[in-house]
Amino acid sequence: MTEYLIINITISIWALLIHHFLLTDARHQFIILLVAMASWLIPFGWFQFSTEVTVLTATQTIIEQITQPVHTLTIQSESHVSWTQIMMAICSMGICLFIKDLLSLRQQHHTFEQQAQSTDIQNVFTINGLNNACVTGFRPSIIWIDEALFNSEAQISILAHEQQHIRQHDPYWLLLITFIQRLFWFNPIVWLLSKKCQHSLEMRCDQACKKQLPQGLYQNHLAQTLLKMQSKNMPLSNWMAQSGTKHLQRIQQLSKETTMKKHHKYLLALSFTAITLLSAAVLANKTISKVDQNNFPGIGANQVYLEFKFNIDEKETQELSILVENGTEGSVKIDDYTFSFTPHIIKQATASKEKQKTMANNKAQNEANVQIYTEISVHQDKKAKTEISNMSLMSLSNTWASFKINDPKKNEAITAELRATTLNNPDA
Repeated sequence: MTEYLIINITISIWALLIHHFLLTDARHQFIILLVAMASWLIPFGWFQFSTEVTVLTATQTIIEQITQPVHTLTIQSESHVSWTQIMMAICSMGICLFIKDLLSLRQQHHTFEQQAQSTDIQNVFTINGLNNACVTGFRPSIIWIDEALFNSEAQISILAHEQQHIRQHDPYWLLLITFIQRLFWFNPIVWLLSKKCQHSLEMRCDQACKKQLPQGLYQNHLAQTLLKMQSKNMPLSNWMAQSGTKHLQRIQQLSKETTMKKHHKYLLALSFTAITLLSAAVLANKTISKVDQNNFPGIGANQVYLEFKFNIDEKETQELSILVENGTEGSVKIDDYTFSFTPHIIKQATASKEKQKTMANNKAQNEANVQIYTEISVHQDKKAKTEISNMSLMSLSNTWASFKINDPKKNEAITAELRATTLNNPDA
């Protein structure tokens, strides 16, 4: 979770800074901002992919009655809610908000159809009193324009702007932007990126129309019509006049040079490289930290740390762990069963001095020099303690091994995984 927040906040701040200081071309601004928004969908650091190889030698043997004292640890299974589950619950509320936006768009489209009058231009309709212009729908996309604006001299600029939205597939981009915004409804950074993205969509159309129409014509029409239009901002709709505070900014930006300077390109490439390296470093640090956790610094020189994953009759998997002395029995209680484990640390034959020196420099090989022989017995949790099964496992230290037991009386299958970990140099 920490890595996810660090990486995405860094990318978002980078995109906002680039948008504000380096880029004047709305096309590039939109791409940078959209990438920053989409990065929140990538689960950086949430999932870990492992290439661990398990080496296991398992034997089914009859275990003699153990007479030494038993150290029993009974653990009650606890329900644990992960960050992933919390995020999924919160984001599901955002999906509901997005569905509400889709229904609102459908209702708005239906209302426009009842009020609109057709024109000589395909997929262009006028609405008396709309006092704005917008595009809704997907196949086909429909242009809705106020009747008075349609009959004004600014018609050519307004229609060029809305048709540019359609050519650039902005209704689909707006659909994606709204989905991410609703999904992360609780995230103020995503909301800010969403507003900047929507503004960039309008600026992208303005800059394209400026090039298409005679010099100065679009700027003059835009200045006249934006002052007359009533600002509107409805979900999933490309309104020409959305926010009164942005009107002057749109007009001013049309007078700026949109060609990126050479040193700005270098700064953009350098900053992007820095962000990529930083993200890789954060993820690499998480992987290293995860590996370090498997060193188990709290284990004594003659102790074994046992980890278990139990699944009884394909129910929810339960995870437990205990720390026991070498050769001492430890027990865990799951449902109606008691599992007893007695680990024995076994060292392989002593290697030559040269080989020992080489293995000392390679922890993975050094761990492979220690094996753990674990005696396992399973009883029903009753006074009689009826024995169901016993067995033994031979595995490498810090390596997962699995076994399966069938209880014919209860017709249940018990699937379990065991990892026994000890220090590399146990007492003789």
